[in-house]
Amino acid sequence: GDVNNITVFGESAGGCSTHYMMCTEQTRGLFHKAIPMSGTLHNYWSNTPPADFAYRLAKVNGYEGENNDRQVLDYLRTVPAEQLVNHSLLTPEDRRNGLIYAFGPTVEPYVMVDCVAPKPQLEMVRDAWSNKLPAMLGGTSFEGLFMYPALKANPKGMDSLPQDLLRLTPYEVRVLNTEQQNLESSKKMKQLYFGDDTPSSKLIMNFMD
Repeated sequence: GDVNNITVFGESAGGCSTHYMMCTEQTRGLFHKAIPMSGTLHNYWSNTPPADFAYRLAKVNGYEGENNDRQVLDYLRTVPAEQLVNHSLLTPEDRRNGLIYAFGPTVEPYVMVDCVAPKPQLEMVRDAWSNKLPAMLGGTSFEGLFMYPALKANPKGMDSLPQDLLRLTPYEVRVLNTEQQNLESSKKMKQLYFGDDTPSSKLIMNFMD
């Protein structure tokens, strides 16, 4: 291939990874074009909010010390790997806010030479070294199908939407707006996906596309 004409492509989580590569200084100048499809740093699941998940994980595995990074790390290194994956750390509030997993890319608290994400995503995108590179963004039909098994197994997630329409507005949007703005946005989302029908598990396919 042409070392002076390299294109990076990724889809879904790969799209987020591509966008990270476009924004982190670790990859400056390594490629010339990019295609992040169905995933970018603007997706809530591309970044895990800073939280005490490591501390929670240590506690459910018997740790009784303080929430100190070094002490928590040293303790977790003593726990068998198969035991570490046996616990769900997400609270109901975490799930309501759209968190899918406890551990993922996050803003790194210690800015060092190998740091990939030293600041929030929006700041990374705004100041990205790749902003002048050719890029193509897009999506696929029925993007939400990856959530189908979980929603079928737990239909209450859909059936409770009429009482909690705010969930239709992504968490990363809600935190930037007022409650009234979020309510108006959620009503528009409801109309877009369900029209005049009441959201329920019977209309699950409406929510997939």
